Formats: sequence, C-alpha cells, structure tokens
Amino acid sequence: MAQPNNAPEKAAEAPSAGLRRAVTERLAAATESGNMEAACEALWEALSAFAGDPFKTAKGLSYTYSIRGNEMFFTRKEKSVTRASVNRAFDTVLRLQREGTAITGPKMLRCFGASYLYPLFIRIGVVRTGALIMEAEKE
Repeated sequence: MAQPNNAPEKAAEAPSAGLRRAVTERLAAATESGNMEAACEALWEALSAFAGDPFKTAKGLSYTYSIRGNEMFFTRKEKSVTRASVNRAFDTVLRLQREGTAITGPKMLRCFGASYLYPLFIRIGVVRTGALIMEAEKE
C-alpha cells in the first residue's frame, strides 16, 4: 500500500545563475545587433528569468514581480504593466543611451510602472551608468 505524501509541495526552483547570465548575454547581443524585435524578445526572456527575485525601488521600497502572459504584476501595485509598456521603456532607454544620456532615475523611462522597471533594467544590464556609457563611446 502506498504511503501518503505529507511533505509540503516543493516550490519551483529559481533559474540558475548560469541561465540568468545566458539570458542577459543574449539580451546584450540582441540589443547590440540593432534588431529591436529580437532585443524585445530577449528582454522579456531576461525579465522572466528574474521574476520572483526581491528588488528595491530607487526610494528603497521592496517588491517582487511575476509575469503572466504579456503582463508584469508587481507586489506593490494593483495594476499590471504590459509588455508593450516595457518595450516602450526599453526603446526610450536605448535611444537616450545612444545619444550619450545617462539614465539617472526611473522618471527617465517615461512610462507607467517606471519605478519598478528601472531597478530591473539595471540588474539585467539594460541601464548603464554614465561611466559605462563614456567607456563604451571610447571603444
């Protein structure tokens, strides 16, 4: 007779560091290629890999997020942020950085949910600091 399994359900394991590194490298390569469709796909893949991780807004408020379909849901916000809004913020960041403008805060993303997207963009390497922009221009 089979014994009942009284063990608690095992939570889904977080993506490995290797997977996260791979998706952020794919994002960087797709972004450098100039193919925005591929870059947006790689962006969403990278954001999916970091879903569930703890983040802090620029003001220090803790949050996490999940992705369901084409929407992001943040623990501190009742409304979702759509994939289209994320792509617009991504395009804004890329354009400003190409112009040599350092992204210094969430308001520069100019979209709904920017205070939550800004820390994500930093972690996955989309937003570079001013020093990094200057180094990239020297190359």
